Amino acid sequence: MSEWIPKREKQHGFRIALLHGSIDTVPDGTIPSNVAEVRDLDFVFIGDWHNPTKVDDKTYYCGSSEPGGFDEGHEGQVLVVEIEKNITEVKSVIAGKLAWNRIELKMEPKELGGLGIDSLIQAIESIKTIPENTAIRLHLSGSLSWDELNELDQLLAKLQLQGWAYVDVENVQVKSMDEVNTDDFPDALCAVAQNILQSDEDIVVKRRALAILKNKLEGDL
Repeated sequence: MSEWIPKREKQHGFRIALLHGSIDTVPDGTIPSNVAEVRDLDFVFIGDWHNPTKVDDKTYYCGSSEPGGFDEGHEGQVLVVEIEKNITEVKSVIAGKLAWNRIELKMEPKELGGLGIDSLIQAIESIKTIPENTAIRLHLSGSLSWDELNELDQLLAKLQLQGWAYVDVENVQVKSMDEVNTDDFPDALCAVAQNILQSDEDIVVKRRALAILKNKLEGDL
């Protein structure tokens, strides 16, 4: 990985290497962690790891100008290297604009003392970054009342239209459809409810269909 670097000559000034890969302190790493010493380099800047990391005073993982996903717990940054005669300085400057927000909540219905969907609304309102630069991943579990489930579906649909860079609702698993009690429906509609539950539609579509059916039932009472 670094064998191609020539030996230092008298006419050489600062010697800076740009490499890509993992250092040998991790499995399958091919770059010696002491590469600056071995190759007589003043600085080594390495790409590959997205999280900025200082290996030693001469060796740095630069990171990335933007974090690449929800699993990268850093702000986008660049390294600025100032070299003046024999004085050098390496400093990190925040450059990223993207924000990746993971919201994990256990939903509880208000009738049981919980906050209903207010807990999610509060979590979303606490995000201070610009929506068009912000991605949201929701991990929601727990249970909600019928009306609150309907409100949740409406809120999720609204989120998709509010200009967020990305909204991931794949892990929204609030009150499994298997827990819905079709005994709430009269015999004439019980078969319809069962057909909805057993269909191949998305879980959100099922909830909406059952909510419409229940609202229709209550309106006729």
